[in-house]
Amino acid sequence: MGIPNPRTQEFAPAPEGMVRIVAWRQQTPGSNDPDIAELHAERAALLHWWANAHGVDVTDWGATDGSRHAEFVELQAVAEAVLTAALTALATGYVTRFFEKKKAKEAKEAGGDQQAAGTPPPDVRPLLALTVVNESGGTVVVLDPTRSGDVAATIDQVTTTPTTKGWTLIG
Repeated sequence: MGIPNPRTQEFAPAPEGMVRIVAWRQQTPGSNDPDIAELHAERAALLHWWANAHGVDVTDWGATDGSRHAEFVELQAVAEAVLTAALTALATGYVTRFFEKKKAKEAKEAGGDQQAAGTPPPDVRPLLALTVVNESGGTVVVLDPTRSGDVAATIDQVTTTPTTKGWTLIG
């Protein structure tokens, strides 16, 4: 069984007044890889910190804190204005810094000392991608916010207008 692709994976619509937030690990090592459990724990820590820092009302953490690692975990949060700002911050700030930290660590471990500072190795994929699903099934996928257009406007459309339908891909 292959790794699910955020560009094609479909999720059930969120319950009324809620938004489903799916955090993708976006790594492809085998399930026996010892780093997988660490990546799962790091993602959980980032998501809890983010929700607390922005006052996001998460009503269901899904498998975020599960002992079994997963390629993606789903959170369920109340769709309100604070969520739009928080998701934008997660997609454009925290996730980007999270990507950079992991890429730098992997480059160093791979002997990337010869690489220019701040230049990630070309084969490193983002550690965390986000999918946001509203109650009509409208979805925005944030894969790499460093290459995106207006992340805030797209996230706002999906989180504040529950009847928005269709997919929007950022990055």
